[in-house]
Amino acid sequence: MGIKRVKNDKVDALRIAQYARTFQEKARLFTAQNLKLDKLKHLLTRRQHLVRVRAMYKKHLSDLNRYMDADIKKGKKAHPGGQRCAE
Repeated sequence: MGIKRVKNDKVDALRIAQYARTFQEKARLFTAQNLKLDKLKHLLTRRQHLVRVRAMYKKHLSDLNRYMDADIKKGKKAHPGGQRCAE
């Protein structure tokens, strides 16, 4: 008829203990401090990414300003007909 699977607390406890014994050397103690450090590392990585992106946008704006028409820089608007007026 096939393999019978036994399911009860005693069998589960035995299997968990065997698993824990098998992988004992890889186990590490969980503490709230580990969780806080992981969160802090994530936040630091995110900040570094945002700082790089901000620097990229600042450079892009700087490049655009370098080639921008002087009247536009002074705040004057150009009309569609090519005439300019001061605000």
